[in-house]
Amino acid sequence: MVSLLSRVKNIPFKYLLIVLLAVLVFFLRLKTFSRPSGSDCVSFYNDRDERTLVGMVAEPPEIKGKWQRVTIKDFKIGKSEALKNFQSLALNNIRGSILVKTRLYPKFHYGDILELSGELKTPPVFEDFSYKEYLEIEGIYSLMDFPKIQRSEVRDRESEGLEKLEILFFSKVYLLREKLEQIINQTLPEPHASLLAGILFGIERPFNKEFYAMMQKAGVLHIIVASGYNIVIVSSFFLGLAPVFGRKKNLIFAAFGILVYAVIAGLNPPIVRAAIVGFGMLLAEAFGRRKDALLWLAIAAFLMLCWNPLFYKSVSFQLSFAAALGLLLFGSWLQKFFWRVPAIFRESLSTTMAVQILTLPIIYFNFQGTSLISLPVNTLVLETIPIVMGLGAVATFGGLFNVSLGRVLAFPVWILLSYFIKVTEIFT
Repeated sequence: MVSLLSRVKNIPFKYLLIVLLAVLVFFLRLKTFSRPSGSDCVSFYNDRDERTLVGMVAEPPEIKGKWQRVTIKDFKIGKSEALKNFQSLALNNIRGSILVKTRLYPKFHYGDILELSGELKTPPVFEDFSYKEYLEIEGIYSLMDFPKIQRSEVRDRESEGLEKLEILFFSKVYLLREKLEQIINQTLPEPHASLLAGILFGIERPFNKEFYAMMQKAGVLHIIVASGYNIVIVSSFFLGLAPVFGRKKNLIFAAFGILVYAVIAGLNPPIVRAAIVGFGMLLAEAFGRRKDALLWLAIAAFLMLCWNPLFYKSVSFQLSFAAALGLLLFGSWLQKFFWRVPAIFRESLSTTMAVQILTLPIIYFNFQGTSLISLPVNTLVLETIPIVMGLGAVATFGGLFNVSLGRVLAFPVWILLSYFIKVTEIFT
């Protein structure tokens, strides 16, 4: 603790000025931030007559049991009889996005242009939770449940330059994500496949309700969400190839690898935060500067809040930065404090404790409780997660060449995930 206090005292005064300036800029950005309103916002059409719209699938659909949720953006809207000639539509007139609930089939993909007919609804506000406010953080202002859907003949919008390149890049990366997920499904049974998809790529999968409740009670749901550790592994892999391609090229490869992985993992707040910090570390490496993870964590928070000031309301955003900050401030000190603990458990115990110091208040405030068994469970399973990630990646990419090879390589992963499942069951 003494070393921690001395570290705080030695923070350069310019850093404090930067933090104060960043806080000032954030509040100015929040003050000037305006939600879309009026007839150019999709919420204007909520709870009225049935509408027909044409829009683009903005991200890979989220599978929920026997149905899927699809986010639609960049669309033209009108009454059911109004939109006849879709070729002539400029699909960028309405601001905000729509969350569509529909049947599991047919499958939709990022970039698909869909024609939807149904009633737009305002997201509900419950007694203890505002679903409306939760979705507004992501720019979603309307719901549409089980509309009539068909793929439009409009396959490409009148997009040029960077916008067209962005759609092409995201389409290719999401196709790779779908292929990797298929390989995982073919090489592992459930719930092992869903666990690996979450640990490796942060892909949300529908678990058995009973098993999901056990993970929630054991406090291990954070393990099946891609995080900063995944970014560290990706960048380390590319940097490890420096003797082959050279230092400068490897920094470029590492940056591109982080970008692709962040897209595959869904660009959620923990991944975006980790990606920005990762880019910062690469820049420091490129210019021969001191790597200051704490500084880049602050920069990541600043950039994300400037992009979307409403992120400060997101529990995921809060937990992500609290966990990273706790790890940076207390991780190494706790490892020294627990020097009597066997080495095999020391790092996982100190990591879990460091993360929980700052995340527990947030969890308790938002969920009115916390898991008392999360510390022993996390201590027992965390050491296996890096091995699962490494072996899981080898098995998954091996399966791209040959599914049978992927199954053979996935056997050690099955053993480790079975251990994870058993520990969770025993403690719950």
